[in-house]
Amino acid sequence: MSEQTYRAAIVGLGGIAIGRSRQEVTPPPFAREVLNRHVHTIHGLPNIELVAVCDIAPAAVDRFKDLWGKDLPETRTYADVGEMLSNEKLDIVGIATADHAHAAVTVEVAHSGVKGIFVEKPLATSLEDADSMIAACEANNVVLNVDHTRRYRPLVHTVRQAIRDGAIGEVGAAALHHFGTAATLFRNGTHFIDVMCFVIDSAPVKVSALLDEGFDDWDRYRGDGGRTRGAEPGAIGTIIFSNGVRASYTSTIHNSFYSTGMMVTGSEGNIEFEMNGDSARLTSGHVTSPLGPSVQTIVPNQYQIIGIPAGYRELMDVIENGVSSVSPAREARKTIQIMTGFLQSHQQGSRLIDVPA
Repeated sequence: MSEQTYRAAIVGLGGIAIGRSRQEVTPPPFAREVLNRHVHTIHGLPNIELVAVCDIAPAAVDRFKDLWGKDLPETRTYADVGEMLSNEKLDIVGIATADHAHAAVTVEVAHSGVKGIFVEKPLATSLEDADSMIAACEANNVVLNVDHTRRYRPLVHTVRQAIRDGAIGEVGAAALHHFGTAATLFRNGTHFIDVMCFVIDSAPVKVSALLDEGFDDWDRYRGDGGRTRGAEPGAIGTIIFSNGVRASYTSTIHNSFYSTGMMVTGSEGNIEFEMNGDSARLTSGHVTSPLGPSVQTIVPNQYQIIGIPAGYRELMDVIENGVSSVSPAREARKTIQIMTGFLQSHQQGSRLIDVPA
């Protein structure tokens, strides 16, 4: 990457944007600032400068000033996106608004002359919104990437490549679970459904689903943008992919303790891994062998920058060098197809339906 410095702004100053404190630090002996929020990341990375932030809530702007005023005294604050875009010559905008507000902000930013947008997950809460975002960015030659952070984890890439290399033979099925108080569909399930699409490496074609009890009115997204825990459902769903793989997705917040994991099975073995883990278990061979199947631990060859910092670094690389993105909006659109399809299937008695186009 060249020595160009990208002028950046953030719209939406909630927890994922500014964190809970000025510094979030890992425990000794590896104590260092953790770059796992948008402001932390832009402030901590080279070649990118946070010149402005925006939020319609005065309290959010005040909190940014309290946490970051001393370290970022030159960063200007705004309550109106249009005013910010008019006053600042921006290259990159991070969008961390409420989930259902992504579309309007993204479209406005895309028409402003920026080079790249890094939008929080989920991409949108409806296919109409997702398509309006993609269309606006493509029409204006703006790179639109999505913060599906697991796509930036080395283990997920290692598992995907092992499957591509035939480690488990011909893939037939997959099972993913997501439990705990945050195991909701749009707010957090989008991460794990996206991993399923990435690892299986195919497009969804059919789905069926049963939502958590109490959400029968969800014929479309009816949440509050992720502000209230428990305001949206988990789901038990089936996904059929175009390559023939059949997958199950199970999430619920009811009487469940935190756990996330995935198994992919094929004609010659299985791969199992935790979504936030650093290794995977590969079981392969013949169960009828006197020694039984072989079991291996798969680890990434190297540990690289992950999460939000990886997303911003990649965005700059795509802008500057035209490399392929790991987490482009058109890939994130698949999760919206699946989640929207889950809602539609639930309304139709949980029958198997074509994914919404």
